[in-house]
Amino acid sequence: MKMKKRSWKRFAALALAVIMALFAVACSSVPAKTDDTAENQGNQREMTVWIAKTFNDSADKQLAERIKSFAEVDDRVSKVNVETFAGSEGQSKWNAAIESGNVPDVSFLVAAPYANFSEMGLLEDLSDVIRDIEGNLGALYPAVREDMTSDSGEIYAVPISNSASMLHYRTDYFEKAGITAPPANWEEMELVCEKLKAANPDVYPFGHCISSSDDSEAQNLWILRSFGGRLWDENGNVAVNSPETIKAINYIVGLYEKGYIPKSTIEWDSSGNNKSFLSGESAMAMNPGTLYNEIINGDMKDTLGKTTAIAPLPLGEYETWKEPGRNMLSVFKGARDVELSKDLIRYVFEPEWYNEYMEMNYPVNVPVFSNALQDKIWQSGDGLALVQQAEHENSSFGYPSTDPAVIRADASSLQNFMFSKTLIRVITEGQSPEDAVAQLEKELNELKDEMASQNNG
Repeated sequence: MKMKKRSWKRFAALALAVIMALFAVACSSVPAKTDDTAENQGNQREMTVWIAKTFNDSADKQLAERIKSFAEVDDRVSKVNVETFAGSEGQSKWNAAIESGNVPDVSFLVAAPYANFSEMGLLEDLSDVIRDIEGNLGALYPAVREDMTSDSGEIYAVPISNSASMLHYRTDYFEKAGITAPPANWEEMELVCEKLKAANPDVYPFGHCISSSDDSEAQNLWILRSFGGRLWDENGNVAVNSPETIKAINYIVGLYEKGYIPKSTIEWDSSGNNKSFLSGESAMAMNPGTLYNEIINGDMKDTLGKTTAIAPLPLGEYETWKEPGRNMLSVFKGARDVELSKDLIRYVFEPEWYNEYMEMNYPVNVPVFSNALQDKIWQSGDGLALVQQAEHENSSFGYPSTDPAVIRADASSLQNFMFSKTLIRVITEGQSPEDAVAQLEKELNELKDEMASQNNG
């Protein structure tokens, strides 16, 4: 039976250690706008904004320059300092700021910390800012609004964009095999792999991750869900021990054993599938648009860029999803001037600038406001494919359960690659799919109990 998507997901998060016992909120008054006099210039202050690298250097630079230019249009501000950090550095940076109380005026966030910080009461409500932006850019994409809105109606960050994972494929290998279209489902995927291998015996059809890595876990959970396998049910019970899960495991392992997936996949990190595709070892790979961006805009744009195309990921009979790859701007409680911070965010979303910025984000991220989605780049071809895929990347941790212990357990299982390790045991240790799933079921129950105990502690 196919699952219906629940109305919205209140909790979604990676498991975080308790950041502090008490958080003191420092509220400052909102200064009125001033005339540009020497006296008033003395009242100007510097602002600090944190943004994360998104693997699109030109777009990142454009966002930083836009933020800095706020000082040129608002006479309350003498300078905006922009600090850029790698995504992997974000958690420690946010934690340190919250613990010290020295938070930035505006900070970039992604989905998991957003969910945690909003649930902990550490973020300002930015619903009014979103309403203002919608007046210029059109409605926030419904699935994004649904995922970000609290039970009482607040939204604690302004989303900039959503990422989308795509199926990258080599058109030259496909043409040689007489294949006219990428696989739309997993049955077609196996048939395509068979034809590719016959026509290109020295090439692996599918550069798929089966390893202890982020990409492996996300990609294999996508396949699991396509086959109807679920880690959890709506009531928060572990639901992984099912015929659908066994079928998904047999499918993935079968592709590996037939030689359609590189044998080295077991040892890959998250860049392994990228390297396999870029080197020509593999004919297909699932990856965010960062890979396609590197191919069509980097050093290989005149070689591999001419023979690479993208399509939405294959689907199955059942609803499938990925956790959102969403970029957002937020204001922590304790920011020195909340209204000023809000005004800076409004400035970033000026329509003409935002539309140009989102075009520059292609093909890594897609817009989240309706008017921007009407731009021709998102209405056909690769842009439309990215938008279509992004529709599947708006469900949060723990789905379809809203139990906080399940949500934290689900996030922890993703961090620890628990489903990927189940596949590895079947491949490398000869464990039967049934025994491997029984072990995973036991591990997930223990993890859920541990999280429930922490919540009650």
